[in-house]
Amino acid sequence: RRHRGLVLRILSAVVLGRRITRPLMNLTSSARAVAEGDMTRRVDIVTHDEIGVLGSAFNAMLRQVTERQEALSRARRQAEALLAIARVVGGTNSLQEALRLVCRELAHLTGADTVGAYVLDPHGTELRPVAGYHVPKDVLGPLVDLRVAMAEHDFHDELVVRGRPVWSEDVAADPRFRLPAFRQFPHQSSLMLPLVLDDGPRVPSDFSSTSAPGRVSGAFYLVWWKERRRFAEPELETLQTVGQQVGILLRNARLVEALENRAGRLRTLAGLNHLVSSSLEVET
Repeated sequence: RRHRGLVLRILSAVVLGRRITRPLMNLTSSARAVAEGDMTRRVDIVTHDEIGVLGSAFNAMLRQVTERQEALSRARRQAEALLAIARVVGGTNSLQEALRLVCRELAHLTGADTVGAYVLDPHGTELRPVAGYHVPKDVLGPLVDLRVAMAEHDFHDELVVRGRPVWSEDVAADPRFRLPAFRQFPHQSSLMLPLVLDDGPRVPSDFSSTSAPGRVSGAFYLVWWKERRRFAEPELETLQTVGQQVGILLRNARLVEALENRAGRLRTLAGLNHLVSSSLEVET
């Protein structure tokens, strides 16, 4: 009987030891994998004792570290995109080429399949395409003739009045995107980013009416053909900053255009003045 009792105690100790050592070995193995860079590793929780609590805390710590790493990675990508866009804004005099480069950076920043840039017509009534990035060949032709009436879409206040991005993860089922311009090219998700002019100096003469500071003067349209894409508020704030930065580009481009037109008029007047002066000299 003594021997039986001793054997039972030994077996109980072995079983209890395994219950303790297996979770500890699992935790140790997971910690070693994480130290080697595998942030997907998790501890299997099989008990609810102190070791199970330790494993749960380990998993929670890994989730927090992963989330912070992802947030830092997003912030880095956003900073790189904003820097690239700032360089575009200050480094080219061609508005069309600058907008195409911004379309490219927006695609890299958001993972969009296609990005188009639109500006308001001189009357301020409709958006017209001026540049694009990764536009499919079968879409390119019809897209050139596409016009989007500013007053007809259902998100006018959000986009135009408040200058906020408007997005949908299911364009076909979203009543705000019911216009034929949006349904002409079937796609799953989209985002319309307003191009907002900043509070800089007014553009002279005839451009001031359509380019008033703080007003939307264009938009980027981002397309995901098959992917459902959702946006968190921090990402929308970053994109809104992009729209404001590009607004500086558009304002400066229109300022240059207006000044060039004025310089052309002055050259014409100078030529006429020269002709008149020459004719007067001949008569005298």
